[in-house]
Amino acid sequence: TDNGMDDLENEGVDTDHFISDEYALADFMCAICMSVSRNPVLFPCEAEHVFCYKCIAPVRFCPHDREPIKSKRLVPIKGALLRTYNNLRVKCERECGDWTGALGDMKTHITTTCPKAILMCTNKGCEEKCSRENMPSHNNSCSHRILQCEFCRESMKQRMMAEHTSNICKRVVIQCARGGDRCQKFERQYKNKHEQECIYAEVACPWNDYGCDYRCERGKLAEHEADLIANRKHLEGVKTQMDTMKSQVRILMDWMTETMSKESSSYFSFTSKAPIPPPPPPPPFPPRPISLDLPNIFALSPLPPPPPPPPPPPPPRHVMPGRVELLGSRQLRHNNRAPRR
Repeated sequence: TDNGMDDLENEGVDTDHFISDEYALADFMCAICMSVSRNPVLFPCEAEHVFCYKCIAPVRFCPHDREPIKSKRLVPIKGALLRTYNNLRVKCERECGDWTGALGDMKTHITTTCPKAILMCTNKGCEEKCSRENMPSHNNSCSHRILQCEFCRESMKQRMMAEHTSNICKRVVIQCARGGDRCQKFERQYKNKHEQECIYAEVACPWNDYGCDYRCERGKLAEHEADLIANRKHLEGVKTQMDTMKSQVRILMDWMTETMSKESSSYFSFTSKAPIPPPPPPPPFPPRPISLDLPNIFALSPLPPPPPPPPPPPPPRHVMPGRVELLGSRQLRHNNRAPRR
């Protein structure tokens, strides 16, 4: 945040603001900006000259004797030298004309009470700067100031408040556009409902669809409906509408009768010449094969395969019984015969 000293931190204190003797200022003169040092520091040279911190920070040699620095550390003044510096008599740097005091107290004066101190507007989004004495008037007219609607309590910037109150806020009490001062006031959120009930709104006669083109205020519509002349006109309009509808219905019935007679005559004349053959029967649908291979869903484990069928017996030999016995005896004798030597 701006404290009124931002534009003064980059330069020294002008000697025209001092009341003290010029000899007292000689020890604190900055050789770069040629003013009394602001935030004075000792340059790391053999003579330890005093400079402004902002002026000497980027320098690598002493501006007085051109000697290179011994270290990169800048040491602020302290002790008796600091007390002498803070006790220098000075007038307000902002030239307010109301303050004179020690140099060490000038910063506090500018940041707190000086009417000429330049401050930045505290409203978010505003980049305007003005003096402390003009800041109240700027805040009252600042377009970025946050205001609260007195009707709906919604917060917004001041530049949006006029549009919000005139066209948007639903809690603003407005006047009826038709009745003016004769009609009641209501909130904007009830505008549509009021327009449907306002007695000063211009409406058409309820018998408008039947020929009455009379228009008047909603409050005077009852007098129009009670007027005998108006009622007669309503009835005449209804009679005209009914006659028109009857004629249209009669024409439609005649057209339908003529159309149906033509279609029937053409149908009978066609059937007398050649009878219409019956439509062929639909082709039969082929039967769907029924599969009985249903899964055994009740089996807890698969069944073993069935055993193979036994081999068929050999075919019988058609020989005589005696031959069989003869062959058997021969074979028997052959087996009992003694081996040859």
